[in-house]
Amino acid sequence: LAQGGGPRTRRFGLILARPGAPPPPCAQGPRAHDRQMDAGAQGIFEALQHGDEANQRCFDGGVGEAIWASVSHGVYLSIGASGVHRSLGVRVSFVQSTTMDAWKPVHLKMMQLGGNRRFQEFLDAQGVPQDLPIREKYHTRAAAWYRLALRAEAEGAAPPEALAPGTGHLPVDAAPSPEQLVLDAVFAEAPPAGAGMPHG
Repeated sequence: LAQGGGPRTRRFGLILARPGAPPPPCAQGPRAHDRQMDAGAQGIFEALQHGDEANQRCFDGGVGEAIWASVSHGVYLSIGASGVHRSLGVRVSFVQSTTMDAWKPVHLKMMQLGGNRRFQEFLDAQGVPQDLPIREKYHTRAAAWYRLALRAEAEGAAPPEALAPGTGHLPVDAAPSPEQLVLDAVFAEAPPAGAGMPHG
């Protein structure tokens, strides 16, 4: 039944804290850890974006601060472009805020390994046009391969099989449906006059 001599009491198989004793770690919940992760993530993003001017802009040409991210591709996005990415589904683009969300270590590693410049250089090498609409760009074989390779690199796993030469610009599936194109329009920011917004 009750056993004394320590800061906690065991009763009916449960460990009860004595009055005034700190709660066991399992009772403290994840909040303190999340706050530490958020502070660490903030410092990482400040270094990554200040260290490379390319990371300070929306990868897809959106208007506004690049304070969102497509973790799947390691790139930074405006709020408008992040909405289009969300409409693609998490299998294509997993989106998080660089200022509000708690980040898993593997996702932070993907952002550290990636970046706007690296992804653009890869797409260029694969013959993917820079002005390709968002939905088409991220459904190319090049983008699909890149997100698998980035995740594997972050996890220390083997990369996927290399793309066949001259195939990176090809789509991985059918063209977007009218409903998908409507979703793009709903999620995208209305651009100011004369400003370029992401297509799609």
